[in-house]
Formats: sequence, C-alpha cells, structure tokens
Amino acid sequence: MILKTKTYHINIHSRRRFIIAFSLLFFLLIISLVEFLPFSKYQWSSFILFILVVVPAYLGSRYLALGKIKVLLSDKGLAHFWEKRFILSWQKNFKISKHRLVRCHIKEERLFDIIQIDLDDKKRYSISRIVLYGKQNDFYRLANDLHSIINTLKYQ
Repeated sequence: MILKTKTYHINIHSRRRFIIAFSLLFFLLIISLVEFLPFSKYQWSSFILFILVVVPAYLGSRYLALGKIKVLLSDKGLAHFWEKRFILSWQKNFKISKHRLVRCHIKEERLFDIIQIDLDDKKRYSISRIVLYGKQNDFYRLANDLHSIINTLKYQ
C-alpha cells in the first residue's frame, strides 16, 4: 500500500494541566473576589460573582492546557511535531512506525474527545481536545484515516 503523506494540524489539550490550572485559578479568583468585593443581601450578586470566577478560570486554564501539533501520516508511519508546546512542557517530537500501530479508537468523555492509539508494546499514544470549544480542526479526519490505515495493515 502506497500512501501519500497527509498532514493534520490539531489543537490538543492536556487534561491534567487543564484540571490543575482550573482548580488553582478557580480558588484564587474566589479568594480574591470574596476579599475585595463587597457583599450584598441580594441573590443576583452571588450569581454574578460565580460568573466572574468560572469564566476567567475556564478561559485561563484552557489557554494554559492548549498545545498545537502537526501530525504527518505516511506509508512509513506517524510523525508528531510540536507547533506550540504546553506551558512548562519539554516533550520532544517523535515518530511511530506503521508496524507498531495496533488499534485506534475514539473515546468520548463529557469534556474531552480522545484519540487513543494502542502500540504493539502495550503503550498508548493519545491526542485529546476539549469538546466545549467547537473550533474545527483535523481531529476527526486523523481518527478516521488512522482507523482505516490500521485496519488495512492488519489484513495485509
């Protein structure tokens, strides 16, 4: 099977970084707003306070957990190149040969969609993205192409 090289540009999100950043930002914003804003006896003020905390915490943690990758899929395998790394991340670019690819499936969770690729040495390569942010990129196109390529490799 001869496959021309396909390029995919994907915005990925680190679940661990997102949860840690959201928790820290949420509690820091709550503490600072409670400390510096006057309270009133009206219930709408607590709702506004909640919005003033959740929205910046979500947007800030989404930014801190965002990375951009370029995935090249060719007849040699899969190559992962960082276009923008996560904050405080020193991960390197890497390649996976096509013979190491065993299975590919999409795992859909409440907040994240995850492409998981099982490798022959029981390791997993996964790409995740936040579902709430609906910007379209090549995420599902990569999942479909990987699934079909792995299936054709199995039956060769």
